[in-house]
Amino acid sequence: MAGLFAEAVAGRLELARMSKATLTELSHVLENMLIEFDLPATVLTGFQVSRNWEAELARYERLVSPAARRVAVFASGNLGDTGNVLGFRLDEDSRLTQEWFIIVLCDEFSVALFGEDNPRDVPPHEEMDRVFDAAWTFDPAIVTDLCDVLMREVRRDHPERAAEVAAAMQLHPPRVASSVFEQRFNRRVFEAMEVGRRRWRRELVRSQDIHDRLQRANEHLLRLERLAAIGTTAATLAHELNNPLASITMSAELMAMKSEANTLEAGDVERHTHNITMMASRAGKMTRGMLDLVRVHDATIEPLRLSSWLDRFADEMTQATHRTVLAHCGADVVVMADADRLRHILTNLVNNGLHASDADRPVVVDVSVSATHATIAVRDQGHGIPESVHTSMFQPFTTTKAAQGGTGLGLALAKRFAEDQHSALTLAGTGPDGTVFHLVMPLATPTALRADQPGESPAEPTDERRVLVVDDDPDVRALLAHLLRQSGWQVWVAGDTEEAVDEATSRHFDAVLVDFRLSDGNSAVDVLDRIDAARPGLRSRSIVITGSLTRELPDELPPVLLKPFSRAELQAAIEQRLRSLGS
Repeated sequence: MAGLFAEAVAGRLELARMSKATLTELSHVLENMLIEFDLPATVLTGFQVSRNWEAELARYERLVSPAARRVAVFASGNLGDTGNVLGFRLDEDSRLTQEWFIIVLCDEFSVALFGEDNPRDVPPHEEMDRVFDAAWTFDPAIVTDLCDVLMREVRRDHPERAAEVAAAMQLHPPRVASSVFEQRFNRRVFEAMEVGRRRWRRELVRSQDIHDRLQRANEHLLRLERLAAIGTTAATLAHELNNPLASITMSAELMAMKSEANTLEAGDVERHTHNITMMASRAGKMTRGMLDLVRVHDATIEPLRLSSWLDRFADEMTQATHRTVLAHCGADVVVMADADRLRHILTNLVNNGLHASDADRPVVVDVSVSATHATIAVRDQGHGIPESVHTSMFQPFTTTKAAQGGTGLGLALAKRFAEDQHSALTLAGTGPDGTVFHLVMPLATPTALRADQPGESPAEPTDERRVLVVDDDPDVRALLAHLLRQSGWQVWVAGDTEEAVDEATSRHFDAVLVDFRLSDGNSAVDVLDRIDAARPGLRSRSIVITGSLTRELPDELPPVLLKPFSRAELQAAIEQRLRSLGS
């Protein structure tokens, strides 16, 4: 059963796994900001009483020393004399006893940080290593809802003191955060996570020297390391996205300026639109990489003709890295694969090989075939992999490039992606002359080849085919409609559920594209239920589009197309959906 705060934010916030130590550190960041900038505030916090309660109480006493700050503590244990801090003991049956939270209300920002203790987790060796499902938000609407949750518990357990808490909350009603304070908090959050990452990496290295006695401790440290590495990845993702976004912005502005000055030439349009497309694709790959870290989704395994695919892959890697990547494959090798996962695996292996090799030495990708399998060999000419990491290289956070910012997730994800498509990734050999990895993949069967019709491009739709686009973002809606019209579709659009139902009632559609979550509060499941009732059979012709990082999409969803996507990917997804129906 989800906690009270998790229920209140369901569908609006994504929860992440954080240790109690991390949550405590982040709460201290908030408290220190109040003290550093001398901000009047109301602080509401709750937890199970721990051994460091006296130290925490000293911090709260420091917080309330100015008369303009109020602090209220909610806990399941005996707090004792709390002095100027308002103490509230929770009843044993209160659902807040499984919550850890801090809500800060002040004139510069309103923020809530909370986590729910999951009793199904294996108990840790140390109290501060307990893992919570946690989130933080500066959204005043969500902070208001969480304050309401807390007030309901106060009125239930301490009705005689409800007015006191309500008055403290009303001193600083939730409001939109100052961008300066929100940015400062986020920066300090990621700095704290980076410190944790370095600390746990040092502990991991030290524990390897006494492996036999500390094996269980190592496994525990790996869990905490994963949390820290995800925090570091999240911090760097925004930085990395700024480069392609800046390029997109400048290309668009240059075209607009030249258009206004009537100096826009055909070559300018082609060059700038190509740059925008490439940079958007690059940004999409980054966000999909983050998605792979936080969500496991089903592989789409289909026949893939390796020869042409590897040729394109080698050309793309050569252009992207300005290094030589060679590919050799027989013309008729067709494997069963998820193309996106295969690209991730080979990109990781090739990048590792290029990093290990001198600039003038290529990385070579060769394919050999047996009766039932194809083996893709990725060979570099570097100095080999140290023997000390041979047995752990596919485990998370094993890296020989920590000084260069390596997180040790690449090979771990590559191995998992290989297993997702019934393949095997292994180290075939390494030494002073180079390293070879083998990816063994199943060959496509004749039945699979007939079903997929490889090598045939999806048929372009006729002018008579109609598609309904349902998306609450007007810019996305307009661009989707334009792309589809360029492909020969007749397009109708809807911005919410009611418009979608009206359109579905009014006319026949051959296909439907619907965003996963609309601003009217309805999900794709809700929309499809309504339009399928209005026009039976439309659900079977629908595709869900989403850029969400939601960890678990509902099982009843139709095929999902992740944003961003190209016109060709959109067209292929629609045609594959209709082809599965025999349309």
